[in-house]
Amino acid sequence: MMRFEVASACQYDCAMCAHGGMRLRAPRYQLSLDQLERFIEATRQSDYFIEDLRMHGPGEPLLWDHLEHALPRLKASGVIGRIFIATNGLLVHKLSEASWEHIDEMRISLYDGFTRQDEVRAVMARHGDKIILNECDDFLELPADLAHAAPVPCHCRCDGPMLYGDRMYLYCGPPVFSAMDLMGMDDDAALWTAVAPGYMDAVVPGRLGNLAQCAHCWGNSSFDTWVPQSTQGGGWK
Repeated sequence: MMRFEVASACQYDCAMCAHGGMRLRAPRYQLSLDQLERFIEATRQSDYFIEDLRMHGPGEPLLWDHLEHALPRLKASGVIGRIFIATNGLLVHKLSEASWEHIDEMRISLYDGFTRQDEVRAVMARHGDKIILNECDDFLELPADLAHAAPVPCHCRCDGPMLYGDRMYLYCGPPVFSAMDLMGMDDDAALWTAVAPGYMDAVVPGRLGNLAQCAHCWGNSSFDTWVPQSTQGGGWK
């Protein structure tokens, strides 16, 4: 499984957003077509096959400028199996039928006050076998400061590898950026390697779930307090 981060923009500003810290660092981020091609070529040269590609954001993936081009390109590459997309559903009605041919599974998160129910039902009528609806009334609370620490080593609920631009984050998903913000860290070169042939060779055994950031990261499964979700007030935009 690989996380695939494609765009920072999002229509919502959720009070709790596991990807929020990542969005703040690069609010205009879009994975470019050149970066996409470098990733595909490095994966091919490495003789890797990614069984499950999970497209998130760090914002809303359907706002990725290159989505319609990238879906068939990824499927035709020979290095990608299933393609999964997590979306807020606000633009799902605009996806072309050609794009749907390359999507294996889509999770639509429905937040309180969601106003596109009719459009989602129309899409479900055509592609319901590919869609999972996720009611998001509650969300796991984000660690607020360094006093909110959890045990390490830990089980990670949002691990890597994760493609972000020309970097492959080997152990972590998007929540690690909020953890680094709490810790006053701009970056940690131990978390990532450049996208190049053999990129997974840089993995250090035993590091997953055993990083300093894990103590302050939403991905640490020891953080288990649920709070009401709202699509406003997060301050991520």
